Amino acid sequence: MITKKSSTLRKKMSRQALEDAEKHYKALKTAYALGELRETLKLGQKDIKVKLGVSQPAVSKMEKQIDMHISTLREYIEAAGGKLEIHAVFPEFDVLIDQFKKVG
Repeated sequence: MITKKSSTLRKKMSRQALEDAEKHYKALKTAYALGELRETLKLGQKDIKVKLGVSQPAVSKMEKQIDMHISTLREYIEAAGGKLEIHAVFPEFDVLIDQFKKVG
């Protein structure tokens, strides 16, 4: 197998290809804080605040919380354009927990 330095390969890639590769790399990341997720989606706190109808400091506070209601997390994720799903991971299997469906 022939290997090349990534820097050599990157020099030959178009700007669009480099941007696509970076986007794909970020999508592969498996764990994000809310602020990192928002930035990866190229959203500002202003985008989230408008969709949630809250202040920018409230968005900042959400992004720093280590404990929050599932409904608050769901609203944030939906404001960012996503859908929240909660999975429990066991050695033998994973299971979707559907007890927290959106009401109304």
